[in-house]
Amino acid sequence: MVRRQMLGIMGAGAAGFLATGGGPVRADPERGKHDEHIAMLGKCAKLCAESASHCLEALCKGEGDREAHARALKIAAGCEQFCQLSAGLMACDSPLMKYAMAACGHACHDCADACEKAGGGQIMKDCARMCRECSEACHKMHAEHGGDHHSASSR
Repeated sequence: MVRRQMLGIMGAGAAGFLATGGGPVRADPERGKHDEHIAMLGKCAKLCAESASHCLEALCKGEGDREAHARALKIAAGCEQFCQLSAGLMACDSPLMKYAMAACGHACHDCADACEKAGGGQIMKDCARMCRECSEACHKMHAEHGGDHHSASSR
């Protein structure tokens, strides 16, 4: 599917969401069971994007530990993608969600470590804190949905 079509589909979904008042319309009460975790993943993805941007700016200006900022930039950008994927799979209650949760938990853990090492102010501290919370929640969700804590690391 070409990018323009994907953007159109995403725009239609957002328009539908706004048309319903932005709130859930559910016939099935089980449908909203992951909303809190999905919101956490969204917040984590946002902070990861902001941290990656911060690191890019620091690298462009030659500020701070260049290696630590470069590493945090790469990891935060990837962590953002893991959070987005996991939120999407949770939203549709995919059976593959358990695998994404394990990977997201590990990615968030690594991101928190990289952001702490890079330093650079409140945004990096906020990202590290959120990623630690998200990592813990993702590992818990992974276990609750039939995964074990070793499946992602043993592959």
